[in-house]
Amino acid sequence: MFTINKFLCFELEAGGKFLGWFGLIGSALFVPIFILEIVFFPSIPCGHFIRFVDRYLKSFIDELGLYECNEIKGAFVNILLFFVVLYTIVFVLYFLLLRGISTRTHKKILPLVVFIAIGLIGHVVFLPYVLFTKGPLNGLFIYEVFAFTIAVYVFLTFYSIYVKIRDENSRNIVSIKFDKAQGV
Repeated sequence: MFTINKFLCFELEAGGKFLGWFGLIGSALFVPIFILEIVFFPSIPCGHFIRFVDRYLKSFIDELGLYECNEIKGAFVNILLFFVVLYTIVFVLYFLLLRGISTRTHKKILPLVVFIAIGLIGHVVFLPYVLFTKGPLNGLFIYEVFAFTIAVYVFLTFYSIYVKIRDENSRNIVSIKFDKAQGV
């Protein structure tokens, strides 16, 4: 598979560490925010909430078949719980990435590479849907193309780090076995 040698104009590992810290801090900030939203969400009066839903999310809520305030609130709490779990997983994966880069352990980098690959598959499935339902000049489609491009570059960065460290480790194992066979 195609690999890269640099992240923008920086060394590959430096770019991986930058993205790792960015992802770690970002996910660490989002988890408490989502938890606070879950805690305080039920206290929003139904009148305010229904006005918000009617203004911004009417078609989405109608597609789900939710009509009562408490049903809609329950759906939103479930969505927020999903994001808490998702960002907790992302936090752990970025932590493993940083540990894998610092300890030169490729097996700690692989889970994030797989996770991002799954996200890319989601982009590939969602992109034609947006194109055919919204059109090519829609803001969502333009955003999705931009996000897909960045996700591919981030994937290539992490995959390249994984391959580089894996190859370094395999050369080290071969040289250690060779040294032991020579009696060194």
